[in-house]
Amino acid sequence: MKFFKKALLVVCALSIFFAFEDDADARKKRRRRSRGRVKRRAVINEPNLYERIGGSKSVALLVDEWVRSALADGRLSGTWGDVTAKPATVVSLRKNLNAQLCELADGPCKTGKNEVAPIADEKFVVFADLLAQAMDKNDIREREKNEMLGRLGAAHDAEGEEETAE
Repeated sequence: MKFFKKALLVVCALSIFFAFEDDADARKKRRRRSRGRVKRRAVINEPNLYERIGGSKSVALLVDEWVRSALADGRLSGTWGDVTAKPATVVSLRKNLNAQLCELADGPCKTGKNEVAPIADEKFVVFADLLAQAMDKNDIREREKNEMLGRLGAAHDAEGEEETAE
């Protein structure tokens, strides 16, 4: 009878040991798998770029500052020609840039074409720099500024590829 009790006790102890050992191994495996991962919060209903920069009013202020600084910049003087002599041309330029910037930012504006006005690469860099400065003056956050400049650069690159393909 003693032998039977001891055997029963050993069998129970071993079954408990093996039952918990599986759970411990599973926990170790889960820990190993999750060590390299960084948990990210899910972004739910994040506003688009147009809303994050402040909507139509902010885009209009941004374009006004951008055009004002571009017209005053000597590096772009040959690009604009006699734009400053004709106020209607400046208004048209602002309107077109406003619509293009609005569309690039996923706003409600539609220009009918998803492109940026053709401009030489070296002038484009100056133009993009002036846009960055205008965004700084209008207190647009770094994330939105980088996203907008990235989209503008991608649109310019796409325009350049279309011209070389033709």
